[in-house]
Amino acid sequence: MTTIIAKNNTGSAIFIQDLGIEVPGSGNRTLTSTFTKTEISTSIDLYTEVSAGNIIINDGTNDLIITDGLAHINFETEYEDVDPIDSTALISHKLSDHIDVSVLAPNTEYTLKYNSTTGLWTPSASDVTTNTEDPPDSTSSIWISPEDRMPFFYDSNRGEWLSISRHYYTFNRSGNADGSYLAIGGWFSVDFYYIPNPIKITNVFCKITGGNTNKTFSIRNNSTEIFNFSLSGSQEYIDNDSNYNIDAGTILRVYVSSSGGSVSEPVVQLISSWRYIE
Repeated sequence: MTTIIAKNNTGSAIFIQDLGIEVPGSGNRTLTSTFTKTEISTSIDLYTEVSAGNIIINDGTNDLIITDGLAHINFETEYEDVDPIDSTALISHKLSDHIDVSVLAPNTEYTLKYNSTTGLWTPSASDVTTNTEDPPDSTSSIWISPEDRMPFFYDSNRGEWLSISRHYYTFNRSGNADGSYLAIGGWFSVDFYYIPNPIKITNVFCKITGGNTNKTFSIRNNSTEIFNFSLSGSQEYIDNDSNYNIDAGTILRVYVSSSGGSVSEPVVQLISSWRYIE
């Protein structure tokens, strides 16, 4: 099980507002003993403090540098790539926390039933049918793509098959930002992610600590805008119903508009799933 300890790197208490906790000056809090993976990985305030170096993430053994700390609170280290010749498929531990993956096999369609005793969603043998290269007709199933070697589910709200595993793209900037691109993770000299496969942006989060609360942020493929959002009078922006397609080969960047005043310590997080493209 992943251990995430937030260590205060300053002498003053730090309040992580969206988690509702305080980390005492020069003290620490074990986040995984209190919060779920979703709560930790979607905390914009935690991202802000880690990105600024005020909070150091410890994995239970070692203090992590900023980039590794950001990856750790996103649970990006919890994936294992299993040889498909000898085993089933690319399975993430995020999935295995909720589904009994011990019976999963490639090219197979599953209908899951909840087991209240184990707390897991368990495939029943009578519900298992083999499948070909294409997704099943049933949109209530989980399907493992033999090509991508990962599980997909049918998102009825967005009308397509999306990967169960999530991918997190975090952009930020120390100090003020205005008319400039945000950097990625703790890499302040790098301002883009390369997207190798088609993805769907399903969640957009933004947090600032001060400045223009009507600022507009532009999500771009290099310099071409894909979509934008504005803070609209608040220091944070949350959209859990995003539905933006990002093509393979995209140079994903976030640009802070030059219109209006600057914003302080901006953090933007985009959460995505892989799209299944026939």
